[in-house]
Amino acid sequence: MHTGGVILFSKRRVCAALCMAPGLILSACTHITYSEVRDESLSAVCARYEAAETALFKKLLKDTAQAGYTLTLPDTPAFDPYAMNALVTALYGTPPTRVSDAELQALLLNSVSVRRMAKLQEGQWTYRAVLEVRPLSHLPFEDYDLKVMERYASALKAYAPRTALFTGDDYPFLYPWRPHSSVPLSEEELRDNPGLKRLIEVATPYLGYPYVWGGSAPETSFDCSGFISWILNKAGYAVGRQTSRGLFALCEPVRAAERRPCDLVFFATNGKTVSHVGLYVGEHYLLHCGHPVSFISLNDPYLKSHLIGYGRLPPPP
Repeated sequence: MHTGGVILFSKRRVCAALCMAPGLILSACTHITYSEVRDESLSAVCARYEAAETALFKKLLKDTAQAGYTLTLPDTPAFDPYAMNALVTALYGTPPTRVSDAELQALLLNSVSVRRMAKLQEGQWTYRAVLEVRPLSHLPFEDYDLKVMERYASALKAYAPRTALFTGDDYPFLYPWRPHSSVPLSEEELRDNPGLKRLIEVATPYLGYPYVWGGSAPETSFDCSGFISWILNKAGYAVGRQTSRGLFALCEPVRAAERRPCDLVFFATNGKTVSHVGLYVGEHYLLHCGHPVSFISLNDPYLKSHLIGYGRLPPPP
């Protein structure tokens, strides 16, 4: 008999199966010397994870077919080796090269769910299932506590510059790692714009911090909107923690010819809606949390092709 509903491989189910309560995860963490882990060793862990993922997908196809469902495999998130290695380190307190197959399986199951649906149409029932896969980079923020996020950010900062781990072009904006740049403005230019100078002073200590989805503070590192929200709040704008769309809604639109330092710059990196934000600092440069927090030219081909426009916040009180 067919029934609708959702089969979820939840964190609760996985942790119970492996007898790993959150407190045990935290207490298991130890100091790790990242430089001792070779790139080829990390790549081997990635290969193990991807092999387990492929095997799981094949099993789900078989199981759902046997139950009378047609399983839809939508475009899944590109595999992120940096996030996988950093998350393993954060959760299990061990270099990824020592992670067990059971621990990799737990991480995999935590990112995957299958949604089953039944529909009655013209007297006939149809049954289908949809595979849903969450990006590994979202798991620290969505599923775990601040301590895990802190360890994840620390590990990601160590692993991310090792560009040999990633050879594809699925993350043209965030990857590969770009060395952070120095302030592209002179002291005279900053002195002439006190508001911009304050924002730059707030932001400078965080140059080189890695992109961490959901991050909004130095302890966890930042995502794009978390970083811009952080520096704006510290500079007196009092915008709260906003998403890129939230910041877009707070701004008055500005034409490109009328842009000026301290304006925000918005991009559509995932379709046609706002999904990335940075701070315009003048001289065709942007300050943003890409990969990592850095200054970057607006002449960058990727940025130019995804630019939506500029916005101006009300001045701070």
